Amino acid sequence: MSTSNESPVISFLTRDENLPPALEIISRGSEIRNYAKRRFWNKLESEIKKYEPQDLNLRLDSEETPSGSEIFFDLYARLSPIDKKTQGLQYAIEICSEYCGIGLRWINDRSDFKDLSSLPLVITLHSELHKTRQGDIDSESNRWWLWFEYWEKNPYDDPWIWFVKKSDDASFFAGKAKKFWEFVQPTYAQVLKINQDVNRSNK
Repeated sequence: MSTSNESPVISFLTRDENLPPALEIISRGSEIRNYAKRRFWNKLESEIKKYEPQDLNLRLDSEETPSGSEIFFDLYARLSPIDKKTQGLQYAIEICSEYCGIGLRWINDRSDFKDLSSLPLVITLHSELHKTRQGDIDSESNRWWLWFEYWEKNPYDDPWIWFVKKSDDASFFAGKAKKFWEFVQPTYAQVLKINQDVNRSNK
């Protein structure tokens, strides 16, 4: 039985003829969400790779991390394969309900981030970022990030609907790919040197 304040969508889906397929869709919710997520990240990765300079070599990996009721979605751009012992930095685009942006993230969350932040090469990189980067920036390093730049604040209420809508917006992916390489290109050589040095001394 419908009520006067019932959502038109619910009213439509609960009609006798629509209810069986609606329940089938609900039962496949996880598959549908995974499809929406893969479609979004595949398009972003494709756009980023389209403009990748020949002299740079990055491996892109998308991951999601549940944290309470929140889900953090990340696209990592790694300069080399990593394992649990690897130290250093990686580029990352992170999206959650509070923000969307890019930064330099520690490889493996670091409780010893203050030690890594105090390395001369890292201090130099951090100082140059302060001089050259503009916008909404969180420059205070923590156990996850050395540096983070916000592209958007509070981008969505529902990530899955946002993924679907953005997946049809070619200008969104082109814009984010441009911002990605504007951040990566000037810092790549320094990040590579930092990673080589900290992992050489860790062997």
